[in-house]
Amino acid sequence: MKKEATLTSSGACKTRVLAINDTMEILAGKWKFHIIGTLLLVEKLRF
Repeated sequence: MKKEATLTSSGACKTRVLAINDTMEILAGKWKFHIIGTLLLVEKLRF
């Protein structure tokens, strides 16, 4: 059974995700930054 990812809706989380999205736009859409930023927000880092 697969576990579904859950995102918290706290203000700090939203601010960080928006900052990551802004950085992606500045860096011409390099998707690696978005993935790394999302992984940093999660408690357990594994794939």
